[in-house]
Amino acid sequence: MTDNHPAERQDPAGAPAVAAIDQETQEVIDELSGEFLTVAADAAARDGWPDELIEPLTLIALEPFLDSVLGGGDPDQAFEQAMAEAHARMFEEIFTSAQDDGETLADAFLCMLLLDRTLAEGRGEPEVKYPEVWVEAALVAVYEEAERGSDPGRQIGAGFDALAAAARAAA
Repeated sequence: MTDNHPAERQDPAGAPAVAAIDQETQEVIDELSGEFLTVAADAAARDGWPDELIEPLTLIALEPFLDSVLGGGDPDQAFEQAMAEAHARMFEEIFTSAQDDGETLADAFLCMLLLDRTLAEGRGEPEVKYPEVWVEAALVAVYEEAERGSDPGRQIGAGFDALAAAARAAA
């Protein structure tokens, strides 16, 4: 038996040290989590996320990141995917929360446009201004998805897709 393989370690009574494996695994997870949260917070700040949303965003991203990496996934790809998922979930949660707080569907989507503008400005990009007719088209798309019973992510996506289509048509 060697000390290099945790599964081969035994306690003094001769029983395999299964708890040692769990503790070592937990230590690796804790270290990986801490490193991820630090790197993710830095990335979120660079992406323009407001300070008050960085911690919730990174905590949302942590689980999918760990699931992927501990499952053998590429850490860089896992990071990018987890952050993208967290970004989408934050938008959905803010959108849903606005409606739960009594905002109309239109106002909830306008909150998404404001957040999108905040992120763009935080990245140093020019201010995002959409013509009113584009916003109206986006709101129609959001309402259509809501009438279909689509989830918040699809509703938000439909609105942003309509804005992108209007921008392409105007170009």
